[in-house]
Amino acid sequence: MSPGIDPKTRAALIYADLPAPGALRAGMFAEGRLAVGRAEVSVVPRESVVFRDGYPFVFVLGEGDRVAQRRIETGAAEGDLLEVRSGLSPGDRVVVRGAGFLGDRDLVKVVDGAGS
Repeated sequence: MSPGIDPKTRAALIYADLPAPGALRAGMFAEGRLAVGRAEVSVVPRESVVFRDGYPFVFVLGEGDRVAQRRIETGAAEGDLLEVRSGLSPGDRVVVRGAGFLGDRDLVKVVDGAGS
C-alpha cells in the first residue's frame, strides 16, 4: 500500500499481482476489503539489523561478551521495529547500537541501555 490509507476518504492505492486476472485489465478500479489480524511476533530495532552481501544480519551476544553474526529472515516493519521470522531464539540478546561496525566473534562491552 502506498503511502497509506487516507483517513478522510478511507481509500488507499494498492498494487497487486493476480495469477489469473480474468476480465480485469490494467487501470481498472476495484473495491474490496482487507482482512487484517493480530499475531505475536519477534521484533528487533531496525538499527540492530545490518545488511551484508544483500542479506540481513544481527549480532547476538555469546559467551565471554563475544558476538556472533546471525543471518535472519525479516518480515513486516512497524515504525522503528522489524519483524524477525527466523534466525533468532527466545532469550537471544541482540546488539542494538553500533552493529554496523562489528564483525563475527568481536569482543563487546555490555552497557545498560536504559540511560541512553
